[in-house]
Amino acid sequence: SPAATASRTRPSTIPRATPAVTKKARTIVAMTDSRARRSIGDRAEAAVREYLTDGGFFIEGQNVRFGPLEIDIVARRAELLVACEVRHRRATGTQGALASITYAKRKTMVRAAQRLYFARIKTDPTIERFRIDVAVVAFTPEGPKVEYFPGAVTADAG
Repeated sequence: SPAATASRTRPSTIPRATPAVTKKARTIVAMTDSRARRSIGDRAEAAVREYLTDGGFFIEGQNVRFGPLEIDIVARRAELLVACEVRHRRATGTQGALASITYAKRKTMVRAAQRLYFARIKTDPTIERFRIDVAVVAFTPEGPKVEYFPGAVTADAG
């Protein structure tokens, strides 16, 4: 009956509820957030590269990839080769940048370092030492501040 059908369908004069944020808008926001994070990450890596070169290191590579694994910065000073993980701290973050390096992340860093060892260090007799460092960059009104932790991650990843 028409009365039964009317109770099951929505009258055409009532507009359907639309989400406050459309899928397209969410995608644009996500892309913007991703670009902003990448830009902050790029600035943090640039600050660490400057910190290392000021400390006598030569930058051998940045964003060095081994399949899905990546080392942010590979630097060398004399016989020492360093794989450096760069983290940045935001004023709005709930977790410190150093604390964000979980056990799983440390294991991933060690795997990337092992790949670097077999690809580069094992065959280079001029490299006598190798370590995994972590640099934390805080962006302050005076400019980026780098805190550097030599040997912060070890092969046991624990």
